[in-house]
Amino acid sequence: MTDAPVRVGVVRPNRPPRPVAEAEARVIRTELTRRLGVVSCDLRVDGAPVGPWSSRATAAWPADIDLEIDAAILWNDELPPLTALFGRTVDATAADVRARMLEHLGLGGRPLDDAVLDDAIPWRPTDLWLLARRDGVAAGASRELAAFADDGRSSAPLDAAFDAIAASVRAGLPPDRSDAEVSRLRARVAELEAACAELADDADRREAEAVGLIDELEAEKAILVERELRVAIDRDLGAGSDVRAR
Repeated sequence: MTDAPVRVGVVRPNRPPRPVAEAEARVIRTELTRRLGVVSCDLRVDGAPVGPWSSRATAAWPADIDLEIDAAILWNDELPPLTALFGRTVDATAADVRARMLEHLGLGGRPLDDAVLDDAIPWRPTDLWLLARRDGVAAGASRELAAFADDGRSSAPLDAAFDAIAASVRAGLPPDRSDAEVSRLRARVAELEAACAELADDADRREAEAVGLIDELEAEKAILVERELRVAIDRDLGAGSDVRAR
């Protein structure tokens, strides 16, 4: 028996923009974990690395993975983009804080187009998910970007695809990766998830503090603007008095 989790290899057939790559990685890990309990994903992409995806050129497969997922199962014209399931990976509290941050920064306000995928601003997948649902997506945008606004309406075919993948993984597990082994490893995953949740809570607190500081700065700015206006008005009134006195 081994303590290592089931290691699944995934190769994406072409290199997507970074926010899409990050979103797809989160979806794949979330959906496989939901079905298999414990997995380790080796994510590869044709071409240069992007986000959590390494270059396929450096993969030493099949020596370092248990099973490789057929890319055609997840990326084909008959399936919606994986970004349609991104909402399942989002923590509601963290998303609310991020939405307030985007509003404070004045970002968005118009339907998203593919320009955001190449923008100099380091968009997070959660940003695109929030803005796509709030502002919509422009006509002609890429399928991956448009799917951020899907809100799970296209989940059924993707769920069927992940169900098929999970079944093939179970069928192809070597003897030391039996259901008993997977169950035993779930306890370890729970420990790791608890540690990740603690880190996420800390990040949320820090982001909430940042939003609070922004609120304070905006209040101070409003006070300063009002003070400057009053000084200008007093100056104008004083100048008028001097004229009348002469």
